[in-house]
Amino acid sequence: MTKLSQAWVKVEERLRHLYKDSESTIRNYRIAVSKFQEWTGDRDYEGVTTKDILDYLVELGKRYNINTVKLHYHALKTFFTILGKADIDWRQVRLGDVQREYRILPEEDIVKIIDTAYKINVKYGLMLQTGYECALRVSELCDLKVEDFNYTECTITVRALKKGYVQSVPISKDLCINLREYLNKEKPKKYLFETKYKNKWNTVRFTEMFNKVVDEAGPYDIHYHEFARHSRATNLLKAGVDLYTVNRLLRHKLLETTSVYLHYTANDLREKLKVGGNEARGSEDSRS
Repeated sequence: MTKLSQAWVKVEERLRHLYKDSESTIRNYRIAVSKFQEWTGDRDYEGVTTKDILDYLVELGKRYNINTVKLHYHALKTFFTILGKADIDWRQVRLGDVQREYRILPEEDIVKIIDTAYKINVKYGLMLQTGYECALRVSELCDLKVEDFNYTECTITVRALKKGYVQSVPISKDLCINLREYLNKEKPKKYLFETKYKNKWNTVRFTEMFNKVVDEAGPYDIHYHEFARHSRATNLLKAGVDLYTVNRLLRHKLLETTSVYLHYTANDLREKLKVGGNEARGSEDSRS
């Protein structure tokens, strides 16, 4: 009888030495399997069923976005496949993207979330403020190095992982000052934001932190990507920033890609188009 925690040792050896997976992938898979292990009570892996996998992923889906659920799905599928467990029907566990309207928060709610993060933990506040101002993906935020922060220029150097290029992004003066004070106090070794054990943050732990903050602040039904990129882009557009500048901030190659991140509420559209309310009646009167 081999427990899930014991079986992981064998799987990790194969991932590292046979399949040559990156340390980042192995670390994320380890965390995902560990979460599943806790959920099952570290059951004997031979006793895990298709229903267990489905039930676990459904529970994750209630709290996390589809990308996090997919990470856990791939981690578990890799884990049990390497162990040679053939009785799990992965066809029943297929995942798909749910088409939905993106949730956008106005600036006042963004400020409330960031302020709440600072109250819980200064590092949380700095991470969310940096992520929002620079429109960072989770991976880009976690990958920031100490040297990527330039206090003299008040900039953050962002390495856009999807495109492979580097960009210097200006940040607000208050964030710049707060980051310098944080660095002087915490003295992180390599990454701008490190865990209390001086390790790099990963997607799973960051998502847990973000959900804790938004629950405390609202609660708000929003994911980090909507917070940092969709809301940031939309709020900049509402403030009059041109599409090209927003495109540069989001580090997209095409303007068409950036347009996906720009959203208007029904009230915004009504105001812009002068549809409904007194404006509509006034137009009708002018035609009569």
